[in-house]
Parts: sequence; C-alpha cells; structure tokens
Amino acid sequence: NVVFEGFTFQGFASNRIGTTADLESMLGLAGTNYNITIRNCRFLNAYSFGIGLPAGPGTQNIRSRLVNIENCYFFTNGTATTTNEVPSVARGAGILGAGDDWTVQGCTFEWCARDYEIVHGTASETYSGVRYLNNRSLSCITIGLDWLTSTNCTDILIQGNSWTNM
Repeated sequence: NVVFEGFTFQGFASNRIGTTADLESMLGLAGTNYNITIRNCRFLNAYSFGIGLPAGPGTQNIRSRLVNIENCYFFTNGTATTTNEVPSVARGAGILGAGDDWTVQGCTFEWCARDYEIVHGTASETYSGVRYLNNRSLSCITIGLDWLTSTNCTDILIQGNSWTNM
C-alpha cells in the first residue's frame, strides 16, 4: 500500500497556450501498481497530466489497479496550442488513468484540458470497476471524461458530478 497525502505538485507550464513541454506528468504511476491512495493533494500547472502513467497500445499489462484519488485539486493541467483550438485536439488532463478499480471522488478540476482521461486502448483491453463520484469541473477546455470510447468498459459508475463553464 502506498499513500500520497497533502502534497503540492507544481509544474512550470503556467501559460496554457502555446507553451513548451516540461514534465509530462507531475506524479507518474509506472509499472503494475496496486493499492495506491492519493488524497488531499494539489496538482498545479502540469504540461500534460497531473497524475499519469504509461499509455497507448501494448501498455495494458503495466496498468495500475486499485487506485483511489480523493479530494484533490487540479489546476491548469493539459495544454492547447491556440486560444481557439478545437477541443478534441487539446492535450492532457488532470488525471490519465488506465486500469481496473480506479476511484476518483471529491476532486476539483479547474482550467484543465480535461478532467479524467482513460487511455482509449485496443479492442482487447478492458476497463472495469471505475468510479467517478462527486467531482467538480470548472472551465475545462473539453467536457471532461474522455474515455467512453474505450471498447470494453464494464462496471462503470459516474455519479454526483458537475461540469460548469465548459
């Protein structure tokens, strides 16, 4: 079991428009991790992701499982290249997650490209036991939850969330 509690992760990308890359993720979950709790933390100005992990085809065997992210604050995570960029090409999110039994609850996402993005994956990958509960998204570039196009989602619960000024 690993617990991160009360940390502030501060990136360099305070200008969300046309900035150059700095850290890809403020807190990276690399490898197959189990029983991780991240609570009462702040993720500020990440170029791509506040919390991230290896993504893309072929990474399904290194996904973290049993991850709980609770009462965290994400501010300006992700980027856009112009002020009028089409939302679908905005890059990054507060959280990039892939794995089973992820719970994100009580978090606030403000001025992020997206709030929670699950890697789209391949036809053989599955996502199960994902909970997205009682979160707030304010003034994000896109509507947020960018993962419903994953091909094999089961046991997904989205409840009590709010998205404003999107």
